Amino acid sequence: MRHGELYLQRGVWGDARILPEAWVDEATRLQAQTPPKDRIRGWGYNFTIHPEQEAFGSGGAFGQNCLILPKANCVIAITAGVPMGDQMQAVKDLVWKHMLPAFSDSPLPDNNEDAALLSEKLRNLTPRTPGWRFRSSQRVQALGA
Repeated sequence: MRHGELYLQRGVWGDARILPEAWVDEATRLQAQTPPKDRIRGWGYNFTIHPEQEAFGSGGAFGQNCLILPKANCVIAITAGVPMGDQMQAVKDLVWKHMLPAFSDSPLPDNNEDAALLSEKLRNLTPRTPGWRFRSSQRVQALGA
């Protein structure tokens, strides 16, 4: 997520320039075209380039992805737990289909009913904790000390 924020902010973190702006431009522009059948439209320097969505991103193993959408001023972190390929592409397709159109400069319309439902749900959330406790001697033994 942080590297996505760094590139979204064009190489600046806080008050410090970490990367030259020219590097950000070069790294996130199309450097290599992929075949038309490939859903990734091309590559920058270790970034996938998605010109139709005006986005770029990076991916890791098992569905870890970071999508950077400069026009929307947004970074989307995905931890999908799916293999690369068609399953990961299906997750990205959902982002392009549902999230991308939702970004707008216009405020959302008031929706008091749903806001009240959300507030109630959040108010009733309880973190799950283990139902057991170690006594200190058990903890030491369990940790192998």
